[in-house]
Amino acid sequence: EYNNYASVESVTIGVGSGIKVYPNPVSDGSFTVSASQIISKVTIFSVSGTNVASKACDNNVVTIDASNLAKGVYFVTVETEKGSTTSKIIVK
Repeated sequence: EYNNYASVESVTIGVGSGIKVYPNPVSDGSFTVSASQIISKVTIFSVSGTNVASKACDNNVVTIDASNLAKGVYFVTVETEKGSTTSKIIVK
């Protein structure tokens, strides 16, 4: 079944980018973004396109506080020196 979100451990985004967002779904109030290159910025958007959170970074592993986000679906844009990639996450 394709809609079994509970079994998704991590999402690798971007072809060859080595970017991972985990855990997904987010249930403990935070999630981690890791990449094979330095992450410059992580931005979270609601499904309506509103920027709900943003964090400037200078590392290849970043923990994002999602405790203030309402339950639902969000898009996470990860910016690195090689460009940006967007992934969908679920906050429970």
